[in-house]
Amino acid sequence: MQSRQEYLSTMRVRYLKARTRQEKSQILDELERTLGYARKYAIATMKPKPEHDKPPAKRTRSLRYRDVMPIV
Repeated sequence: MQSRQEYLSTMRVRYLKARTRQEKSQILDELERTLGYARKYAIATMKPKPEHDKPPAKRTRSLRYRDVMPIV
Protein backbone atom coordinates (compact mmCIF):
# COMPACT_ATOMS: atom_id res chain seq x y z
CA MET A 1 0.00 0.00 0.00
CA GLN A 2 2.85 2.37 0.78
CA SER A 3 4.43 1.78 -2.61
CA ARG A 4 1.08 2.56 -4.25
CA GLN A 5 0.91 5.87 -2.36
CA GLU A 6 4.47 6.72 -3.41
CA TYR A 7 3.63 5.90 -7.02
CA LEU A 8 0.47 8.04 -6.88
CA SER A 9 2.35 10.99 -5.39
CA THR A 10 4.98 10.93 -8.16
CA MET A 11 2.29 10.55 -10.81
CA ARG A 12 0.32 13.43 -9.26
CA VAL A 13 3.37 15.68 -9.59
CA ARG A 14 3.80 14.63 -13.23
CA TYR A 15 0.09 15.19 -13.89
CA LEU A 16 0.08 18.67 -12.38
CA LYS A 17 3.20 19.65 -14.35
CA ALA A 18 1.78 18.32 -17.64
CA ARG A 19 0.99 21.16 -19.99
CA THR A 20 -1.04 19.54 -22.73
CA ARG A 21 -4.16 17.44 -22.62
CA GLN A 22 -2.31 14.69 -24.49
CA GLU A 23 0.33 14.42 -21.75
CA LYS A 24 -2.35 14.22 -19.07
CA SER A 25 -4.19 11.57 -21.08
CA GLN A 26 -1.02 9.46 -21.32
CA ILE A 27 -0.50 9.69 -17.56
CA LEU A 28 -4.11 8.62 -16.94
CA ASP A 29 -3.71 5.71 -19.37
CA GLU A 30 -0.62 4.61 -17.47
CA LEU A 31 -2.53 4.76 -14.18
CA GLU A 32 -5.33 2.67 -15.64
CA ARG A 33 -2.90 -0.01 -16.82
CA THR A 34 -0.72 -0.04 -13.72
CA LEU A 35 -3.24 0.21 -10.90
CA GLY A 36 -6.43 -0.89 -12.65
CA TYR A 37 -8.25 2.32 -11.76
CA ALA A 38 -11.28 3.50 -13.69
CA ARG A 39 -10.53 6.66 -15.64
CA LYS A 40 -12.80 8.96 -13.61
CA TYR A 41 -11.31 7.66 -10.35
CA ALA A 42 -7.81 8.21 -11.73
CA ILE A 43 -8.72 11.81 -12.59
CA ALA A 44 -10.07 12.33 -9.08
CA THR A 45 -6.89 10.98 -7.48
CA MET A 46 -4.72 13.25 -9.61
CA LYS A 47 -6.41 16.44 -8.42
CA PRO A 48 -4.47 18.41 -5.82
CA LYS A 49 -5.38 17.61 -2.25
CA PRO A 50 -7.49 20.28 -0.48
CA GLU A 51 -6.01 22.09 2.46
CA HIS A 52 -7.92 21.50 5.69
CA ASP A 53 -5.92 23.96 7.77
CA LYS A 54 -8.56 26.65 7.90
CA PRO A 55 -11.90 25.92 9.56
CA PRO A 56 -14.93 27.05 7.57
CA ALA A 57 -16.10 30.59 8.23
CA LYS A 58 -18.95 30.75 10.69
CA ARG A 59 -22.04 32.51 9.39
CA THR A 60 -23.68 34.89 11.75
CA ARG A 61 -27.12 36.39 11.59
CA SER A 62 -27.12 40.00 10.48
CA LEU A 63 -28.05 42.63 13.06
CA ARG A 64 -30.36 44.40 10.66
CA TYR A 65 -33.44 44.54 12.89
CA ARG A 66 -31.67 44.56 16.23
CA ASP A 67 -32.97 47.97 17.28
CA VAL A 68 -36.58 47.06 16.47
CA MET A 69 -36.66 43.68 18.21
CA PRO A 70 -37.83 43.60 21.82
CA ILE A 71 -35.33 42.43 24.40
CA VAL A 72 -36.66 39.46 26.32
